[in-house]
Amino acid sequence: MSTQVPNIPKMANAGMVDCSTSELSIAELEVLLEGKKAKLVALNQRKQAIQDELTNVDKELEELSGMTSLNLSRSEAMKESWRKRRELQAKSTEEDENMPVVRKGSLTHLILGILTEDSPKMLTLDQIARRVKKAKWRGRGGPIRQSVYAAIYQYNRKSDDHIKYNKVSKTYGI
Repeated sequence: MSTQVPNIPKMANAGMVDCSTSELSIAELEVLLEGKKAKLVALNQRKQAIQDELTNVDKELEELSGMTSLNLSRSEAMKESWRKRRELQAKSTEEDENMPVVRKGSLTHLILGILTEDSPKMLTLDQIARRVKKAKWRGRGGPIRQSVYAAIYQYNRKSDDHIKYNKVSKTYGI
């Protein structure tokens, strides 16, 4: 079984071996390799120490300036925005007590609740949308009126109980 010696000129071009001696024994190559590994470990430790120090400096800057760090990861930033949204929703429900409590459930359930409250009366799409907005329903963005129409359409497609539509007065009811 023969031991293969690495290509010294290629290693020299890569900066791994000193070219002053072209003949190195395997033991000398192992010593060189160990030296490179030790240097790599030392550099990684130094890098980590610098990164830790930079993190501490960022924290101190944040404390002094009162600003949050701008380099939050996406999930941390999303959690922060959700927390702020929950706080705003809690504050707005406390401030305005004459508004109905935020109803839980889907938009379809909310629309059905609105239509059953005013059962004998028919409502226009705009009136339904205003009541949905008043109930503080939050969708995925976009116009609430369009979301209400889509929810009514989907409900009528999937359900046997249809929400009635009067084409003349352009109103909806149950």
